[in-house]
Amino acid sequence: QRLWKPMQPIPRVYIGIGNPGDEFKDIRHNVGRDYINFFAEKMGLEWSTNEKLECQLTYFNDGKMLLVKPMRFMNMYGPCVAKLMNEMELSIADCVFVQDCIFTKFGTWRHQRGQGSSGHPAITSVKEYCGHSFWRFRIGVGVPPRYELLPKYITNPWTLREKQIVYGEVYDSITYHLLNSVLAETSHLPITAETLRKDPQLKYYKPYLMPIEGYWPGSKNDDQQDPRFDA
Repeated sequence: QRLWKPMQPIPRVYIGIGNPGDEFKDIRHNVGRDYINFFAEKMGLEWSTNEKLECQLTYFNDGKMLLVKPMRFMNMYGPCVAKLMNEMELSIADCVFVQDCIFTKFGTWRHQRGQGSSGHPAITSVKEYCGHSFWRFRIGVGVPPRYELLPKYITNPWTLREKQIVYGEVYDSITYHLLNSVLAETSHLPITAETLRKDPQLKYYKPYLMPIEGYWPGSKNDDQQDPRFDA
């Protein structure tokens, strides 16, 4: 299943949300940045640092897709992203932010445009400086047993089993759907059982991770939230 409709413009800039530094790798709050690193490594891409834009950048698919890792902490993403958009003369609607989300079930992810920030510091900062018409991949990180444990919970590393699920299933699922959308941008052909059998990215296909009917991104039920938290 494609993430965007056949005639719908496909965003070209993919930004991983997370704090810079090796000490933040593989913690729940950095899952977005870790996914961008995962994708770049799988595709054999090399990062370059742009000091002026305060970002690390790499291109994929003949330059049609740009991956970005801001070098600021996530609560200051707004100025960094605004600078990037001005330099490249792009709209914020051309961006996809890959983020952690406590309102998405662990082991799954959602594709969504707009909506509220749910208190996420990076999304709040970007909305303040750039508007809200961007896309998001919201990766579920689970919730702690009590609300007061949330700050510690999201800054803790994955358990071994959780890491296996995130890297072995969730990241592969996102990669599969993302590649099928980006690489099919000009063909507008439906994905059938026959094309799936011929697809070299079939190893990433995880049909059991597809959202339940009525819960696919963009549906009227896409704003489901945990009632224990005030979004």
